[in-house]
Order: sequence, then structure tokens, then C-alpha cells
Amino acid sequence: PYANKLQRIIERCKKSLLNVEIKHTFFKIKQLKLSIERAKAEITTHSPTDIAARFFDTQDRSFNRNVSRNERKTTSKLLRLIERTAEQWDVMPTFNEKSILNATNVQIPQETQTLLSLGPKFALPTDVLTPRHLFHMIADVEAILNVTPYKAVRDYNRCRITTAIQNHISRARSNQRENPVSKFCKHASITTKKFLDDHKDIVIVESDKGKRMVVMYIADYDRKMSTLLDDSTYKVLPKDPTSKFQRQNNTLVRRLSNLELIDHFTASRLTSKTATCPRIYGQPKAHKDGLPLRPVVPNITAPTYQLSKYIASVLSKGFKSEYNIIDSFSFVKYITAVTLPAGYILVSFDVVSLFTNIPKDLVIRDIIMNWDTIGKATNINLDLFLEMDAGEKTAKTSTKEDDYDATIGSAPCTYVCVINLYGRSPLLCFLIHVGGGIKWQICAFMCYNIFQLHPASGGSGG
Repeated sequence: PYANKLQRIIERCKKSLLNVEIKHTFFKIKQLKLSIERAKAEITTHSPTDIAARFFDTQDRSFNRNVSRNERKTTSKLLRLIERTAEQWDVMPTFNEKSILNATNVQIPQETQTLLSLGPKFALPTDVLTPRHLFHMIADVEAILNVTPYKAVRDYNRCRITTAIQNHISRARSNQRENPVSKFCKHASITTKKFLDDHKDIVIVESDKGKRMVVMYIADYDRKMSTLLDDSTYKVLPKDPTSKFQRQNNTLVRRLSNLELIDHFTASRLTSKTATCPRIYGQPKAHKDGLPLRPVVPNITAPTYQLSKYIASVLSKGFKSEYNIIDSFSFVKYITAVTLPAGYILVSFDVVSLFTNIPKDLVIRDIIMNWDTIGKATNINLDLFLEMDAGEKTAKTSTKEDDYDATIGSAPCTYVCVINLYGRSPLLCFLIHVGGGIKWQICAFMCYNIFQLHPASGGSGG
């Protein structure tokens, strides 16, 4: 009965001994470095400067050659050990039934279910690495490199990343053996592609929460998306206005640059060259009955995406709301310190179509009211800053057939600045008034949820 306990003690003992061995090795390295420094000091003291310099240079070159040779040998040994160990382990993917939801009557092959249950972030192995597979990674790398304004730093990091990618491609081509996981993924991918070819009436999409994969009929998906867009929040546009908004965005950026309110690097980043109308899609809410869709608009292709981020950065520096909660961890930390008054309960509201229902005039009013604080974070005057607000002009999105515009507010891309104004905004006062006209205490705002303290009796529920 004590076998497992004994085994755990043995494992802990092994790890402790290994840690002592590692510490002892580092101690010996430290002592060796001290000895080398003392020897260098002795040589420098008792030898001519030129002779000592040549000797140190010869020793450094020899040292670097030995380090490179030993590093290659150790790395090769480690890779072989990892490969042999991986072959011995049972590393085959297992099916997680909670990670997939089948909303159809179609029987899904077991291999396909296992592959889908791995989640959208699981990287499938590739047989042949070509530049086509690296396009997205290169684009992401360039976007990260452009964050720094220093060209020398960008070039240095670009060279290092290019070398790492090339080394990876070379190792992949030289390694001819295929591990069990790659074999399974290759076979499961073929099975899944055949399954989708045979059932063209279904679609596989990622859920809104939980990282679940949802299998549903395309007809149901299109019907639910049409229901979302048929709401009075949106209206159909006669044509795609993206080109016009791109010209307006670039004209405004040139004005800021000519007035020397932004530098050349910032102007280049805010200029839009290849904008396309963002395409809306829906993510099923797998945790709710009926699988309602949450509309998602990837605004990274919008003409004012970078300009909106710039406005948001100014507002973030110049305005802080005491009610904003960054993430769920911060909310847990915050809510544990909240004491409910006698006769109060904690309620939350899930805001529907948040950004598209915020009037533009409300945002402008808040910016004007708080400009004494916001203006300290930028050298742009208020009138020009309000011109940069592109909410009503760029809240556009498209489907496979039509282009849509928000009739009241704006898309999250262009009104990303709004999130910084919550907490003191008249929007919350409006919600409190609608809730029954009674006095409520604002507690916190997180994402699309408002948490408030509400009297346990009296007034309507909101």
C-alpha cells in the first residue's frame, strides 16, 4: 500500500540530488572564472602589453572554437535523446468530447472528432515546407518589428529571425523519420477533408467561449447571421466605401505630419495602403441553448485601424476609469474586497451590441468634458482630435453579398477609444435611470458586462 508513496519519495530524492549537482557545477564554474581572472591579472602584470594581448586573443579564439564544437555535440545528443524518448512514450492525441459540439445529425468519423478536439491552436505538421506556409508568420514578425522606431534594431532582429527560420527548414528537410503524432495528424487531416467534401452542407466554426469546435449546418449559420444583420442596428450600403475612407484617413494623417504633430515613423504606420472592408462572421455560443451567434468583425483590415489604435493609446495615457476591470483575475481580486451594504445584492448586465449602440455624440461629449485630462497626453488640439474620431465614417462591415453600416454607433475597431471612457460616462447613468429610477452603486465594468449593487427590494429589475 506504500509503493506509490515510496516511489514519490524516490522521485523527489532524484530531483534534489540533481539540483545539488547543478548547484555544485555552477559553483565550480564560478571558482574557475575567478582563477582565470587572477591568472589574467598575473599575465598582464608580468608581461609586455602587446604579448599579453596576442596571448589573450589566441586563447579566446581557441575557447570559442571549443565552445561551438561542444555546443553542436550536446545539442545533437539532446535531440537524439528527445527523439528516442518520444518514440517510447504514448504521445498519441486522445479525444476530448467536451472540446467538440455536433449540432447536426451527421455522424462524424472518430479520427475527425479527435483532430477537431485538439483545438484551433494546434499546429498541424507539414510534409514539405514552402514559403507559402511562412507567409503569415513573416507578416506577424514584420508587424512586431515595426513597433520599434529604430531601423538598426529592426534589421538586427530581422536577421536573427530569418536565420532561425532557415535553420528550422534545414532541420525539417534533413529529418526523414516521422513521429507517431505526425502520422496520425496526416491521416486524420485526409479523413477530415474527405468528410467535409462529402458533406458540403455543414461548417466547422470555433465557439465564442471555451475553445470548443462546433459542427453545424451552413443553412442554420446563414439564417442566424441574417437575423443578426436584419436588426435595425445595421443598414445595407449601395457600394463598398472603403476606398473613400482610406483616402480620408491618409489625408488626415498627412495633415498631422505636416503640422509636425506626429513623426515620420508614426505617419507611415498610420497610413493605410491596402485596406479592405472587414468581413463579419459569427461564433456560436455553445454554452447557450439554440446556439446563438456572437458577431465578430476582424477590423485589422479597416482603413482606420491604426488610427483608432493611436487614439486609444492617447486616451489610455490621459484618462483612467476607476471602474474598468482588465481581466477576470483582476475582477476576482477586486470583488473580494467589495462589501455589500445591508439590503443590497450584486447584479450584472450583459450588454447586447455594445459598440454599435453607443451614439457618437455621447463619445464626443465625454472627450470634450474630460479634455483637461486627455489633452495632457497629446500635443494635438481638441478640434483636430475630434476630427480623428472616425466612428461614424468607418463602421462598415461586409458579408459574402452586401456591405453594412451601423446606424447608431460604431464598430469596435474605430471606437476602441470608448472603452477608456466607461465608469464616468453618461452611458452608465442612462442605464441606471432605465433600471427603475432608484439609486444604484456602480461596482465595475468588464468587457461587455456591467456589475452593480442593487437594493434587494424596491424598483424594477432593469
